[in-house]
This record gives sequence, C-alpha cells and structure tokens, in this order.
Amino acid sequence: MRALTLIISILFLTSCGVDLVRNKKDERYYRNLSRSFLQRGLDTIDQNEIKENLYYLASAELEGREPGEAGGFLATQFIADKFSEYGLMPGFGGDDYFQEFSNENARNVIGFFYGESMDNAIIIGAHIDHLGKRGNSIYYGADDNASGSVALIALAKAISRIHMALRKTVVLIAFDKEESGMVGSYYYTSNPIWALSKTKFMINMDMIGYLRNERLSFLGAGRSRKLSEEIELICESYEAVTPRITNYPGGGSDHVPFEKRNISNVFMHTGGHSNYHTTRDTPDKINY
Repeated sequence: MRALTLIISILFLTSCGVDLVRNKKDERYYRNLSRSFLQRGLDTIDQNEIKENLYYLASAELEGREPGEAGGFLATQFIADKFSEYGLMPGFGGDDYFQEFSNENARNVIGFFYGESMDNAIIIGAHIDHLGKRGNSIYYGADDNASGSVALIALAKAISRIHMALRKTVVLIAFDKEESGMVGSYYYTSNPIWALSKTKFMINMDMIGYLRNERLSFLGAGRSRKLSEEIELICESYEAVTPRITNYPGGGSDHVPFEKRNISNVFMHTGGHSNYHTTRDTPDKINY
C-alpha cells in the first residue's frame, strides 16, 4: 500500500507538470494543491480490496492468465470491468476498452481520464499476462504481474476521485503478451490511441509485490534530476519505503518500446526473487 501511495503521488506531480513542464506556474500549481484534496485519492486505497483482486487474478481459475486462453480473456475482462466501474473513458469509444492484436489472439486493455490538456498525455502501464499452464502445473504469476495489475486497478479508482485536477491526460493500459517479448506494448507504440508526440511520460509497474528491506526501485528515474528529487521528497513521508533510483532504465518489460521511441519513463520494481517464473509465485507470498 505504501508503494501504491507513492505511485499516486508521483503520478500527480508528473500530471501536474512539475517535472515535465518546467515552468514556475505549473510548479506552483502542484505545490498549492491541498493535501486534503490529494488525500481523496489516497483514501480509496484498500488493502483488502487489493488482496481480493490479486487472489482472483492469480487464482487457479485463471490458470496463469495465458494470452489467448480462457484465463487470459477473463483477466483482461476483469480489468475492463474495473475501468468501466471507475469511469475511465474507453480507449476505443462506446464501451470498448480492448485493443485487439492482429493475428495474435490477445488484447490490451486501455482507458483514460481527460486532463486539462489533450495535447499532453501520461501513460501508466502494467502487463496482465503470465505463463499459463504447463501440463498440470499452473504458473500463477502473483508478483509477475498480478501485483502491477491490481495496482493499476487501484490507481484507476484513486484517480477517479481527483481526475478533475489533472493538467495532462492520463492513459491506463494493461498490456497483454509481455511475456512473449513485450508484444502488447510494441503493438501499442505502433498503434497508439494518443499520438506518441503528445505522450510525455510513461510509468511501468512490473513485479511490485515483493517489497523487502523497504527498497523500491525507480529504474531510469535518475536520468531526470528533478524527478529524482521529487521521488526522494515524497519518500520522506513514507518511512517504510527507501527509493533506489537508477540511471539505467532496465529491460525486459513494457517501458522498453517507449524508451525506444524516446519517451521518458520510469520502471517501478521491487526486485527479483527465486519464485520468478515458477509455480511458487503465489498470492500468499505478496507483501500487501
């Protein structure tokens, strides 16, 4: 939960232009936002709800959320239903949140909140898929990446309470087929719903469920002095979280296609572990 409140705070500073629009007017706008207003979003974060959602996404019923299989479609539908419940605009009009891949039998889930500016967008992403079944063994993927997916759901709910203050449009994406080589995020960057020239920042959440020794990594954030300073400042309010800020953006996850398109990004991650890509990555091991 502490990690998630940090994400909301970082989202809010970026969406209000502190790092990405370097002028005093925008910076004052963020600084003058009342803590009580931001708290409206933070107050929606509920550990039991997060736990319930994660236990579902990493359940035997979903059989490892393999793209193209029944469990994968149930998982993406679950995300879409939550986006609808929290009032996100469908990425494709009407009530259509799905970006179908040509010849891939998979789909990204995309919703957004309009900001004051439609010419500037921030993307928050997390991949929903995992490895599925191998014989009778289920690869549950609780940390990888049900953890990022339930954070995306919680952020959708939180932002729904405060979206009227967003300066930039915020696009939330649950990417499919990350495990197959970031297929979903590459597909999105080739077929964006918001022009990449208007996409100013991307936050990627992949494997954020194993917070240990209070260390939360912000890979790539060190390339921006202002962003690094803001992260450190926010973390001072959360004694149980110590930021690890790197210049290296990390690889092998859905921020990479945006990195290759020269879109600023940060990859949030709680580190590798021995349960990675095994049947032992189960919901009971998550640090809720």
